[in-house]
Amino acid sequence: EGYRSFARGAIAAVITINSGALVAVLSQFSSIEAFIERGELSLAFHLWTYGVVTGTSAWGFAAMAAQAYAHGADRRETIMAYLGIAAFIASLAFFLAGSLQIACGLTT
Repeated sequence: EGYRSFARGAIAAVITINSGALVAVLSQFSSIEAFIERGELSLAFHLWTYGVVTGTSAWGFAAMAAQAYAHGADRRETIMAYLGIAAFIASLAFFLAGSLQIACGLTT
């Protein structure tokens, strides 16, 4: 149960940071458009969207791993757990890449 609790929290966190970044950019678009090229902003937006999708996928993989565990399907449980971990890491990477895209694209 402890493992699942940590996984739920971590997955919720990566979905929240990516979706929070999307909302922040959308709500401040007119203000930041003057400081960053539209293409840079668009790429960051895409990266954060991928982060939300991979974070949500991690949730799905975790659910499938739990289902496999309940049915004693050890191999499937292991595969789903690793896919969930990979999706979680990818979601973090997408958030970082989107944030760096904004930071590196800022003009003075």
